[in-house]
Amino acid sequence: MNTQKPLRFNVYGKTYEVMRPTRHSVTPEDRAQFAHASKILDKYHGLPEQLQDAFEEFTQIQSKPLFHAGLTTFLITYSYIQGFSYEEKGLEKAYGWLQGAQEIAPDELGVLLAGFDYYLAAKKYPECRELLERGLNLYPNDFELQVRRINFLTRQGTVRQIENAVKTTEKLNLTKEQKQRLLALEARAYLDRRQWNKSIEKYKKLTKLTPDNPWAWNNMSIAQLETKNAFTAYISNRKALSLMDFGAARSMQKQIQPVLIVQTIAVFVAIGIMVSVFLF
Repeated sequence: MNTQKPLRFNVYGKTYEVMRPTRHSVTPEDRAQFAHASKILDKYHGLPEQLQDAFEEFTQIQSKPLFHAGLTTFLITYSYIQGFSYEEKGLEKAYGWLQGAQEIAPDELGVLLAGFDYYLAAKKYPECRELLERGLNLYPNDFELQVRRINFLTRQGTVRQIENAVKTTEKLNLTKEQKQRLLALEARAYLDRRQWNKSIEKYKKLTKLTPDNPWAWNNMSIAQLETKNAFTAYISNRKALSLMDFGAARSMQKQIQPVLIVQTIAVFVAIGIMVSVFLF
């Protein structure tokens, strides 16, 4: 008789009761479900419904190690604040689930991915490197591991190393969605490394492919403001806010407004000078 009590979770006000699976083995169906849930999470742009959908998919996995790995990945995303910052309590809970997965199946791909995501969020870079090397030895052509490699190099590598990693990933047989994710990673890597013009170039391509992505528009506005293009930054920021009202875009709006006013005044002053010179 199974006397196990259900686990209770609250995700943005929605309560779930979930039974923890007991099966240690991992089937192709479990891997497919983990990959499907991960794709939902990858598309998360701040809407609670997206996180709820990912949670529901992860908690339906009947393999214990991938169930644990899924909750690890979910909690990391749920704990995200901004930049490279995460809520410590959320990361602590994520690590507890990760340990359970690693004890059962340390070399399972989903467990390796979850472990890397945790160590990167917790800024434990030596552990990141060790897991990445092990994972790439076991699964050298896996797209998700290549994505993690780029994420790691964005923090710890050089721009040249990032560009080489992108080129290596481009040689894989990528789907349309994977190509878009790779472009988003490249754009963000340039942004984090303050390569403003390269970042703008990549975000322009990305916003044409995914015009409904508010974060792409917002991130492009950051690079545009840094290059003193307040007007184009204003347009990108407005587009981001029209898609979703979120804190990062509101913060950018406040940063753009005073610069836009100064640049607008400067333009009118310059026009006035040109007109006066022409007339007199």
